Amino acid sequence: LILCWSALYILKWHYKQSDDKSIWTIVIISIWFLFPIISDYLISQFKPVFLFRYLLYTSIAFYLLVGFALDKLPIRIMYKTFLFLLLIILLIPIININPPKNEDWKGAIQKYKEIRRQDDLTILSVWYTNLAFSYYYDRKIFTDFKGDPDKLRESGIIVKSKLEESDLNFLNTTKRVITIQSHQMDDDPKNSVKTVLEKKFYFVNSFQFDGILLSVFEKS
Repeated sequence: LILCWSALYILKWHYKQSDDKSIWTIVIISIWFLFPIISDYLISQFKPVFLFRYLLYTSIAFYLLVGFALDKLPIRIMYKTFLFLLLIILLIPIININPPKNEDWKGAIQKYKEIRRQDDLTILSVWYTNLAFSYYYDRKIFTDFKGDPDKLRESGIIVKSKLEESDLNFLNTTKRVITIQSHQMDDDPKNSVKTVLEKKFYFVNSFQFDGILLSVFEKS
């Protein structure tokens, strides 16, 4: 951005004949690059969506900005080439060909299917992990976005971020509960799911996966 806006400054103040088209090109591409980032950040103050994968489309504007700015800088091609190579060198350390998985849903669901019994009730928390869960649990449920939570409920899987004591009423006939928790610090930092369940059930076992915790509770 420093490079791009430096080019804009040079175009605006140092050219005797201002190149208005070039100036507006940099401004428009800069808005394309910055607006989604700022918007996602503001939205993330209410819902945790400020993730790199949601900002990938802004990289197109970034590359256009860098290329356009380099092209418009009033310096020799040798120096432009040097700046370009410098940027490439600075980017090399952040390249990760095999990035780590933040959440191992595949492994977690495989284990869940192994330990689940027919009469078990499952609590999936937090609520917006339902799509990641259903993708590995049942592709038919995953493809039906609108009906997804209802179809999971039909399978004995409740999608819920937090639990309150009043929620124990629908667990009266339940003998065993499995919880699948992810992103807990975002929506349920006090882990109300575990706290409330332990008032009526006792903790049996847990299985930890990357970013996901499976826990088993049985009625005391």
